[in-house]
Formats: sequence, structure tokens, C-alpha cells
Amino acid sequence: MKKRIILYVLFVICFLLMISFAYIAYAKTCSVALEAKSYKAELQMLNDFIDKKQQVKKADKTLVVYYSYTDDTRKLAKMIHEKVGGDILEIQPLELYPDDYNAAFAQGRKEVEERIKPKLDNNFKDISEYGTIYLGSPIWFGTIAPPVASFLYGQSLAGKKIIPFFTYDGLGVGESNEEIARLTPNAKVIEGFAVKRTEVGKAGEALDKWLNGID
Repeated sequence: MKKRIILYVLFVICFLLMISFAYIAYAKTCSVALEAKSYKAELQMLNDFIDKKQQVKKADKTLVVYYSYTDDTRKLAKMIHEKVGGDILEIQPLELYPDDYNAAFAQGRKEVEERIKPKLDNNFKDISEYGTIYLGSPIWFGTIAPPVASFLYGQSLAGKKIIPFFTYDGLGVGESNEEIARLTPNAKVIEGFAVKRTEVGKAGEALDKWLNGID
């Protein structure tokens, strides 16, 4: 009888020990799993933070982009590029405007009035690295030149700062700033700089004042 009791007690003790060991093993497994999950989450947060920092850094670059039928807007673009740095790019329509001024005038007027956006020759693969874009255009019939409209229409410019500059001959820039804002609804469009095309060479002081006033 006593042997049976002793055996029973030993059995109970062994059973309890087995349960204890099993519980300890299970608890350790859960702890390791939780630690791994926590580590994975922290690592993901760190990677997300690094990605965001890289994206911000990537979008810090400056681009001066412009279209110029005559040489005037090109000259102004180069003046701005010398002062602000970054990269510079000329917008080129796939089919160039005629050299004959009257023919180019007629084509440009038709495109403006009918809101035609000519195809561009440039391969703008990725401008996501540019956070600030200086955008140059001659004024055609009170608005931006159609190739510039094509550029804006074909790009994702959300969150970017667009800083226009214009050359004109006649009645000023019309609603060019408003047209740029209409084509880039999710960008921040700064009030542009405008100079008569015959006075680009004399625009240095006014240009400096405008650039210094940009936030």
C-alpha cells in the first residue's frame, strides 16, 4: 500500500514537473517570438524612416527648365541657373516651329487658342529628384508657350515648388501664372519674374531682388 502511495506521489511530482517544463518552454518560445516580432517592427520603422529621409534628400535638387523660340528666354534661364545652380534643361518640341516668324506666329496662335499641347522631343524620365523647379517660358498670346504647357501636363509635380520666369513682348504676361497653377494643382506656384525680351540683358538687378525674395 505504501509503495503504491509513494509511486502515486512520484507520478504526480513528475507530471507536475513535466507541465512546468512545458510551460517554461512555451513561455520562452512566446517571448522569443514577441522579441522577433518587435525587432522586425522596429527594423521596418527604421527602414521607413531612412526611405523618407532619402526621398526628402532626393527631392532637394533644383532644376531650371525652359522653352525658348528666340534666344531671349534661354538667356534669362542661363542667368538664373548661374545664380541658383542645380541642373538646366531646355524643352524641345518634337516638331520644331518654322523659322519663318509669321508661320511660327500662326502655328503658336492656333495651339494657344485650341489648347493644343505639342509632343516633346525630350525624354523626361524622372524629375522626382527635383523639389524646386524654375520654369521659363516666352509669353504667347497672353499665356505660356504650348511646349511649356506640354511639359507641365506630362509631369507629376505634386508637392514641388514651381518658380516661373517669363519673357514677353507686348502687353505683359497675362494670366500665365494662373495657367501654370491650373496645370499643376498640387504644386506650390510662386509669383513669377517677367522681363521684356529686349531688356533681358539689363535684368540683373531686378532678377537678384526677385530671387532674394523667394521663400
